[in-house]
Amino acid sequence: MKRKSIKIILPILIYVVLLVASCVGTAYLTVAKADMPISLPGKPKEPIDASIPGSSEMVMESWGSAIYHERKTGFDKIQDVIDEIAAETGETGSTEKVTNVQLAELFPMIEPESLMTYIEEHKDEIKAGLGTLVIDKVDKINTPTGIKTTLGDDVLAIDAADGIVIIGRTVVDDAGKTLSYLKLAVVSDVTKTQMNTVSNLTYWDPIEDHAKETNAILAINASGYTWYESGNFAKLYGAMKYKGEVLRKANDDSSILGLTSDGHFKYGAVLDNVYYGFETSPVMIDTGVVKDLSDNSSTTRCARSAVAWTDDNKVMFIIGSGGVYGSNTGAKSSELAKMMHDYGADNAVECSSGSRAIMYWNGRIVNETIGYPEDGVKLPNCLYIERISSDKLAEMMAEQAASNNKTVETPETDAAGTAGETTGTEETGEAASGKTEANTGATGSCETEKQPTENTGSTSEKKS
Repeated sequence: MKRKSIKIILPILIYVVLLVASCVGTAYLTVAKADMPISLPGKPKEPIDASIPGSSEMVMESWGSAIYHERKTGFDKIQDVIDEIAAETGETGSTEKVTNVQLAELFPMIEPESLMTYIEEHKDEIKAGLGTLVIDKVDKINTPTGIKTTLGDDVLAIDAADGIVIIGRTVVDDAGKTLSYLKLAVVSDVTKTQMNTVSNLTYWDPIEDHAKETNAILAINASGYTWYESGNFAKLYGAMKYKGEVLRKANDDSSILGLTSDGHFKYGAVLDNVYYGFETSPVMIDTGVVKDLSDNSSTTRCARSAVAWTDDNKVMFIIGSGGVYGSNTGAKSSELAKMMHDYGADNAVECSSGSRAIMYWNGRIVNETIGYPEDGVKLPNCLYIERISSDKLAEMMAEQAASNNKTVETPETDAAGTAGETTGTEETGEAASGKTEANTGATGSCETEKQPTENTGSTSEKKS
């Protein structure tokens, strides 16, 4: 009787097992092929190539949250590109006849005498003209270059072709202990700002990968998220919109930071009215006024990042080095806000903080943060500035070389012109000096009124 029962039951069990295995296998392959936003074992998948006939783009269209886009590859340090163009064409330009007037016009926040001195002392390193000048001495501890801003901070990098200046400020306590290294990147054209998003929200990328895909010269973290070490996964906070397509719905419209298709920022914008968008908080500067940032989350020292923009169409990325919450190293929100305001920010909002705060510049990460995962910080998105194209850079260098050659051919005219420029430099220098003093005084009194405890508390900002 038992043998008869086993003979009847065994085929049924085998059939059920095979049926279950077949269903599981089919489901797994369907998810994998469709690249649906479900975590699967194994390596992260590459984005779907929708150009291949018979691919799963039709299936993808029915999954609103499963978004993919074409990946770009290739990036170089800006100096590497200049060197390559110079080697190929022999056209570089020169800084030999640069005047203080020209420096003040191109870099109004930089003290021209200090920059002129640097150029004179580093002629062998500078292989291009003023319009494509590159000085990059950014490190994680804000080592001074000798170049100063009109407010006395250290200039760490200049990329004239991309319109970027990076300024360093060090926050110390009363005993002189360093608490945070602030780096403020000022970009001359806000419309260069873009946002990159991973091709599949299930798998996030380090900021270096974001930069490689977008040919970015400068990038900073964007969306906030919570990382759960126990499960090795993260929970993204709030909305995300990429190139006009909503990837995640808004949690709070009032905290959406958006970019229009022509590269202008909007805060508190409805997702429908922006091209890129994500949620972030708090507001740090509103129409030129530094906000009250005295709540506990803003006064806790940790690594922080923020983005600001000005009424004259500049954009600023700022990073404050430090640790995770509770590490007692890092920056306060007010310290970031003050530095951005000092350099003309009219509006600013804080991005993510702690181990998520990270800045990429010219091929590397430039801030130190305690608490990084061993395989690096993974980001769902980032704000970035794309590096100038090689063709445009070559064109600029050729124009500079032609201008230099023309000047060399007419030495008498050049001598007279130089004398005129020198006289103009002296007069303009005096005027610029007076203007700087006036602006510094106005900024100082305004800041004292808005943030009376900034320079009288337990910390100070050291300008070396």
